Amino acid sequence: YLLTQLPKGTRRKLGYDDSGWTTYERRSAEQIKKVYLYEAKWKLVRDLGSGDLDKGGAGSRNWPLDPDGFDELIESKQFTNGADKGTVKTLYCKMSKAQLSGIEMLDFTGIWAPSVRDMEQLGRCLNLCENLKTCDLSSVGLADDACRALFSTLKVNAVLKTLVLYGNNIRAEGAAAIAEALRGNEVL
Repeated sequence: YLLTQLPKGTRRKLGYDDSGWTTYERRSAEQIKKVYLYEAKWKLVRDLGSGDLDKGGAGSRNWPLDPDGFDELIESKQFTNGADKGTVKTLYCKMSKAQLSGIEMLDFTGIWAPSVRDMEQLGRCLNLCENLKTCDLSSVGLADDACRALFSTLKVNAVLKTLVLYGNNIRAEGAAAIAEALRGNEVL
């Protein structure tokens, strides 16, 4: 569960989305968590502070950020102690490398349509995955420009065996980007 709205009567002036530490916690979890729990048929991220739990907004799950993307994002966040910003950047980098290097399956089914920037970030995250066997991007609204961005940043991955792309908006341009990426990949 996620709480993005401050409770009534709080003395805290800084909202959760503006805070550096809560941004770290949320973005750390979003790197590898599933979006949708199929058995229960509900989203894994529920914003208890929003009026409608099933709509987009602050409670929606974000696409993962690589360490450089996180460093850029955290610059706009505030900390009680300004010295924490550098610590949070270092922690996120270490956490990302440790967390992503061990993951074997990523499932993004149910997340909103990615932007070009989202897919550039995802490609850089996937480059940190040393044991990833399956990446499910089915029915996420992946279009040609975002598909091209993903495969332009994704290095040859010697362990990824299954990339699920059905149910997207991939046309000739996106298919060409996929074909180009597959030329140098003997595993996928």
